[in-house]
Amino acid sequence: MLIPEPWMHVHGRQQSTWNPIYFVPSRLRTEILNEPFEALRVCCITAEDLFGPNDWALFLSTSEEQRTAVQLDCCVSTHPDVLRPILAGGRKANVLFSVREYLVPLDTELSCKIDVVSGMTIRDVYEQVIEAGLHKFEFTRNGFGHRHWIRSFIHHLSDSGFFVDQAQVAQAKESLRMIWPGGFDLPINEGLFY
Repeated sequence: MLIPEPWMHVHGRQQSTWNPIYFVPSRLRTEILNEPFEALRVCCITAEDLFGPNDWALFLSTSEEQRTAVQLDCCVSTHPDVLRPILAGGRKANVLFSVREYLVPLDTELSCKIDVVSGMTIRDVYEQVIEAGLHKFEFTRNGFGHRHWIRSFIHHLSDSGFFVDQAQVAQAKESLRMIWPGGFDLPINEGLFY
């Protein structure tokens, strides 16, 4: 199950369709999709703004031994006018699958590991993103919504039987309610699935 390429041809003319999913590097798309992964890490990245919320990303470890991963990141699109926003001032999201030579970035404030069922591949995750419509997300006017997207992603994969230990899932979800460092409560800005 693949979503259309960024440009489709309809009745001999080019019709624009927006594909918010990207692979980095794009030439490795097939290899990325076929890669098995051993665990998922929910990572809280140091905030650029001292008083702002943290950035959050997921890291699917392709080798615990070699310390490699595919980063799954839902981020604000650099093309805000591709689709009309639903939220006032909202910004559409891109979903990126990026090859990484580390399990977590150096500027990680917090990392919660969730073990996955043996035999899962990045393609399994990609297909779940499409089936659940997780690639159709809009951030708030200020670009908030990462934690809501990740919480929804974890919830969907948990319900789909991806995870081995529900205590790890609960810990990861609990960490999303906080701002780090310090672990202070911070309400989750929802964003919107469309």
